[in-house]
Order: sequence, then structure tokens, then C-alpha cells
Amino acid sequence: MTIVEKLQALKLSWAHAVVNKNVNALLALYTDTATLKPTMSNIVRSDLVGIKKYFCGAPDTQDPGFLNQGIINVEFKDSFEVEAGNIITSAGIYEFTMPDRKITKVHYTFVCRLEPDDSLRIIAHHSSFFVE
Repeated sequence: MTIVEKLQALKLSWAHAVVNKNVNALLALYTDTATLKPTMSNIVRSDLVGIKKYFCGAPDTQDPGFLNQGIINVEFKDSFEVEAGNIITSAGIYEFTMPDRKITKVHYTFVCRLEPDDSLRIIAHHSSFFVE
């Protein structure tokens, strides 16, 4: 499997984990020292503990929990990829379908690294609301 194919599989796994509110599957896609600049918080996360707080919610960070939003579908759109050795970046838009069927467009960037075990994992993730 090429690094681009691994990236496509990672994005599908990420979307599936969000829709199914599976925080363990989601966290498995990130390295232990990954950085997350999330959509719904101004706090940049730099480890899995912080990333989990963002996804699940935590009173100490006043996060409502991204996975608690009830997203019923995630679709990646208009993305482009850049490879550089064992690093691949994907940037574009993902669309979140909310419980009321409204679609929220969000910009994303995943920076991923091919690990020694041949898995691809996210080392940096930035997400911000789409302005039309």
C-alpha cells in the first residue's frame, strides 16, 4: 500500500471513529506527541491526554467534547496531498453532517508520518471553521 493509499485509509478511519464516537480508535490515529489545533477550542493540544479531553469533553478545559456534537457523517472534500519522504500532508475541507442534517464545512490539515511499523499516524492536525 502506498503512503497516499494509507492516508486515504487513515482519513476514512478518522471519519468512522468520529461518527461512531470511538475515542480509542480516534486516538490510535495520532502519535503520542501529536499536536492538535482544534475547531471548537482555542487551546492547542500537544499530547494524547489533551487531545482526548478535546474529543470527549473536560470541565478543566471547558470543552463540550467534539464527539458529543452528534455528527452523523464526515466527508472529506477538495483535498490535496503533498509527500516528503515519510511525511505526507493532506489539506482541504471536511464536511460534518449534524443531527439536524445541516452541513458544517471545516478546513483541515493533517500532517502524517509513516511509522517504523509501516502504520501512518497523525503528528499535527489543524482544523478551523469554513468562512463562506
